[in-house]
Amino acid sequence: MGALLLWWLLIELLGLLALPLTLSLFRNLPDRGYPFARILGILLPSFLAWFLGMWQLATYGPALLAFSLSLLALLSALLLWRERGLLGFLQEHRRYVLGMEIFFALALLGGALLRIYGGWGGPAINHTEQPSDLALLNGILQSRTLPPQDPWLAGYPINYYYFGYFLAASLTHLSGLPSSLTFNLHLALLFALTATGCFSLGYNLTMAQGRSIPRAVAVGALAVLLVLFCGNQLGALQALTGSNQVAPLRADEVWTVLQARLRGETGSVALGKRVNFLGSDFGGGFEEVRPTPGGQVADFDWWWPSRALWDEMPNAAGRLRIQNQGVTEAALLNWRAFVGPEEAGRFYAITEFPFFSFYLGDLHPHVMALPLGLLALALALNVLLSPERGRPGLAPGRWGWLFLALNAVLLGSLYVTNSWDFPTYLLLYLAAWFWRWRKEVSGPWSTRDSFALLRDLGSLVALSIFFYLPFYLTFHSFAGGRTVPAEIAGTPIVEKILSLPILSQFFQTIGPVLWDKTPLYTIGVIFGLFLYPALSWLAAKAWRERVRWGVCYWAGLALALAVVAAIAAVFLHPGRPLLFTLVYLALVPAFVLLYPALTRLTALGMSRWGTRWDGLLLACSLAAAVGLAVHLHFALLLLLPLLALGWRLLRNSRPAEAMALLMLLLAFLLLFGCEIFYIRDIFDNRMNTIFKFYYQVWVLLGLAGAWTAGEVLRNYLRRPLPAVLWSLPLLLLLAGGLVYPALALRQPFSEAREWNLDGLAYMARLYPGDYAGVRWLGENAAPDAVVLEAVVDAQGGSEWGYTGRVSAATGRPTLLAWKGHEDQWRWGDPQAYAALEVRFADAQRLYETTDLSEARRLLEQYGVDYVFVGSLEARYPAESLAKFAQLGRLVFEAPGLQIYQINR
Repeated sequence: MGALLLWWLLIELLGLLALPLTLSLFRNLPDRGYPFARILGILLPSFLAWFLGMWQLATYGPALLAFSLSLLALLSALLLWRERGLLGFLQEHRRYVLGMEIFFALALLGGALLRIYGGWGGPAINHTEQPSDLALLNGILQSRTLPPQDPWLAGYPINYYYFGYFLAASLTHLSGLPSSLTFNLHLALLFALTATGCFSLGYNLTMAQGRSIPRAVAVGALAVLLVLFCGNQLGALQALTGSNQVAPLRADEVWTVLQARLRGETGSVALGKRVNFLGSDFGGGFEEVRPTPGGQVADFDWWWPSRALWDEMPNAAGRLRIQNQGVTEAALLNWRAFVGPEEAGRFYAITEFPFFSFYLGDLHPHVMALPLGLLALALALNVLLSPERGRPGLAPGRWGWLFLALNAVLLGSLYVTNSWDFPTYLLLYLAAWFWRWRKEVSGPWSTRDSFALLRDLGSLVALSIFFYLPFYLTFHSFAGGRTVPAEIAGTPIVEKILSLPILSQFFQTIGPVLWDKTPLYTIGVIFGLFLYPALSWLAAKAWRERVRWGVCYWAGLALALAVVAAIAAVFLHPGRPLLFTLVYLALVPAFVLLYPALTRLTALGMSRWGTRWDGLLLACSLAAAVGLAVHLHFALLLLLPLLALGWRLLRNSRPAEAMALLMLLLAFLLLFGCEIFYIRDIFDNRMNTIFKFYYQVWVLLGLAGAWTAGEVLRNYLRRPLPAVLWSLPLLLLLAGGLVYPALALRQPFSEAREWNLDGLAYMARLYPGDYAGVRWLGENAAPDAVVLEAVVDAQGGSEWGYTGRVSAATGRPTLLAWKGHEDQWRWGDPQAYAALEVRFADAQRLYETTDLSEARRLLEQYGVDYVFVGSLEARYPAESLAKFAQLGRLVFEAPGLQIYQINR
C-alpha cells in the first residue's frame, strides 16, 4: 500500500508541474485538458532525457531526469507569469477538478486491484508477454547510454518500439522503487490515465455541443464504461451456449448451438460438419460443441473472447512458421495432423480490448499507447474548437511555434511507443486541422491560404519525425523483406508489372487478403455495442438534414465498387487476374457513359418526389450493400456507403459533430483496409494487423458510440416511447458487453489473495535459489555485465515460460533468450537475424560441453562475465557444469544455485 501511495504522489507532482502548460495548450477545451496534465508531466521530461541521451549529449539516469523536470517547471512558471488567468480556471471549476482527482485516485486503486486479482496469478510476471516486457523495462533501466541495450541479445540495442517502457523506466528512476513493483504500478497508472482520458473526451464533446454539465458527466462516464470496462459479445455468447468453443464459430454454427440450448439440451451439440483449425487450437478441430466442464459461469474462459475473428484460410502451409516459438519443428508445423494439405482451416486474429489487456497484465506497447492515443484525440478536438484564425489550436504570436513543436512531440511519441498508432492519430489530427481551416474560407482558396496550410501541416509532420529521428535511424522495421505473393502473380504481364521497384517493395511489405473476408456477424460480435448508437445517429442526422445524394453518390459508389471488384479479381482469382481485371475495370467507363441518364433520372425524381427521392436512393443503396455483404460475407461492401455518408455529413457539421464523424470515418477506414491488405510481418498473415488496428477501432468507436448515444436520446428521440424502444437493444448489447468483466472477475475475487504488487514474489516462493541469485546480480553485477543462462527449459521450450528469467529480472544482457521473440524483433536486420541460430546453439553448447578449451573460447567470444546455474540449468549433467569452477570462481551460492564469475 505504501508503494501505491508513493506512486500516486509522484504522478500528482508531475501533473502539477505540467498543469500550466496543459491548461494553456488545451485552451479551447471546456475542461482545458486538466486530466491530461499527468500525461504531459510524464511524457515531456522523459522525452527530453531520451532526446539528449540519443544524441549522446547526456547520460541517462535520475540526474538527467531531474534536469528535465527543472526545465518543465521553468516553462510552466513562464506560462503562469504570461497568462495570469490560468489559476483562475481552477478556482472557477473547482468541483470538476476535485471530482477528477477523486476519480483518478479510485481508478488507480482499481487498476492495482486488477493486477492483484487479474489474469493468471495476479501480479506475478510469469506468463504471456510479461517476461519480455520486464526484460525491456530493466534493459532500459540498466542502460546509461542510448539506444538501450537488449537484455535478451547481448551486444545489440533494443529493436522494438520501446518508448512506453522508457516512460515506465523514468518513473522507476524517479520513484526509487524496484522494477518488479513499478511494472504493476505502471499498469495501474495506465488504467487510470485511460479512464480519465476517456471521461475527459466524452465530457468535452458533450459540453462543446452545448449540453448541460450533468449530461456531459453522464456521457463521460459512458465513454469510460464502453472503452475500458466492456468486453465484446463473445462473453455473453459463451455464457448462453455454455462453451468456450463458440469463439471460432460462424453465425449459423452459433445459431445451431443456441437452438439446442433453447430446447433445453445441456450436452454436446453436433454441428453436422467438422471445423478445422490451422494449429493445435481446440485440438485441431471438432465436430461437436462440448459444454465447459465446470459450467459457463463457474469456469468462464476469459481468454478466447480476445480471439473473436477467425480467418478461413485455404492450403495455408507455412503461415504458422513462428507460431508457438520454442516448440520443436515437428510440433510447430503439425497442423497437417489435423488438416489435410488441401483443406481449409481457421486461424485466429487477435482481437484484444482494453479490459482484457489490463486483466491479463501485459505491459505491451498497444496498452502503453492508450493514454497517448487519447491525448492525440484531445489535441484534435482542441483544434476543431479553436476560435482563432490562422493556426487552429495554437497560441497566438511567438508562442504559436512553441505550441506547434509541442504538438509534434506529443503526436510523434506514438510512433516510438506503438508504431501502428502513429499514422492513425496523425491522420485524424491533420483532418481536424484541415476541417478547421476550411471553415475559415467561405469561397475558393487563394494561393496564400494553400501555402499557409501546407507550411503548417508540413512543419508539424516534419517536426514529429525530426524529434524522434534517432529512433528512425536505429530501428529496423519488422515488416517487409518477403517475396511478392505467388497468388497475385498469375500471368507474365502481371509479373512484369509487379516487378517494378515501387510495386515490388509494396507487395513485399503489404500483403493482399486472399481468403474469405470478415463476416458481418464477427463485426457485430466485436463492435456491435458501438455501431448501434453510431449508425443510428448517422441515419438520424442524414434524415434530418435531408442529405441530397443524387448522381454523385451513385457514380461514386459505382466507381468504388468497380475498383474494389478489380482488386478482388486480382487477389481472389490468381489463375486469371488479367482477364478479371479488364472485365471489372470496364465497368468504370460504363458508369461514366450512364452519367447523363442517371442525371436525368435523378432530376425527374427530385421534381416529382422532392427530397424523398434522395431518401429512397439512399435506402436502396444501403439495402443492396447490406444484402451483398450478408450474402458474400463481405463487410467491405457495407463500409463504402458508410464512408460516403460520413464524408457528406462532415461538411456542414459543428465541431463536436465533426470530431465524432472523423472518429467514425477513421474507424470505418481501418475496418475497410483490414479487409483488403495486411502488414506482412514474420507471421505473414493478418493476425497482428487485425490486433493493432482493431484496438484503435475499439477506442474510436467506443468514444463515438458513447457520444452518439447521448445525442440520439437528447436530440432525436425526445418522446418517451421511441426513446425506450431504441434504448432496449442498446441496453441488451451493453449487458452483453458487461458479461465479460463480470464473469472474468468472479473467480479471482472469490479467492483470498495477498495484497502484494511485487511481480517477482512468485519467484521467491517457488524458486528461492533463483530469486536470491537475481537479487545478488542486481546488487553486485555491472549494468552491462553479460550473464549466461539456459535458453531452453526442461521440456525443450524456449518461449512463453521461465527461460530468460535472469536477464529479464536484472536487465543484465544474456547471449539469447526467447529466440522466437528475437526472431520477430530482428526480422528486418539480416545480420542480427542470422546470428540467432548460432547463439541458440552456442548457449546450449556452453552448458553441455565438457571441453574446457571450447567452453573458454565461447565464453570469451561472447564476453560472458557470469554463469548462472539455477533451477533450469540443473538439468544439465554435473560433469558438464563442473567446468565452470575451473573457468571462473564461485561468487555466490544459495540452495540450488551457483553463480560463477568468469576469469579474464
